[in-house]
Parts: sequence; C-alpha cells; structure tokens
Amino acid sequence: MILAHKIALDPNDVQATSFRKAAGTARFAYNWALSEWQRQYDAWKADSAANKPSDAALRRQLNFGEFRRQLAYKAAHRGKTVIVVSCWYPSSKICSIFRHKLSTMPLDVRAWT
Repeated sequence: MILAHKIALDPNDVQATSFRKAAGTARFAYNWALSEWQRQYDAWKADSAANKPSDAALRRQLNFGEFRRQLAYKAAHRGKTVIVVSCWYPSSKICSIFRHKLSTMPLDVRAWT
C-alpha cells in the first residue's frame, strides 16, 4: 500500500519570487559543480599529480570561493574594500581600540577589557 500526502502550493507574489530565487540558486550550484567537476576530473586524468575532485572539495570551493568573489565584486561596486585574513588570525584576542593582543584566551571568553 502506498500512502501519500498531496499538498497544493498557492504562494503569494513574494513567496513565488522566493521560490524562483531558490530554484535559480540550486540550478546555478548544480551547473557550476557539474562543470567544475568535469574540468578538475579532466585535469586529474591528464596529470595524476593533480587533485582528484571530490564532493567535499567542490562544496568548499563553491561556498560558496564564490562567496568571496561576489563579496569583492559588490564591495568594489560600492567603493569598499574587502580584506581577507587567515582563519588563524587572532581577531578575538586583539583589542579593536588599542590593538593590544592577549597571549592566551579561553574559548568561552567572548568579551574582555
């Protein structure tokens, strides 16, 4: 026996626009990943020393590199600057006013004087 639920969607204009945007985003991600996978796979076949493509690597690359690219593009369009720092940069340990850096800081500390 097959049981199913049938649900009718009757979105208003704002909701319909959100649905179209979500579908467009998913379509972009799928097409980009397919194209990038093929490019990386062809490069790996030509040179086995190159990295073999993987699902996880593509997700990191999309998240995605694409986010940074779009952020830089939009910042430049508005006359702003994007500064990329290492994930190991001790920003939480540095005072934003006096630039003093703590040598150690427990992970549960969120604010300090």
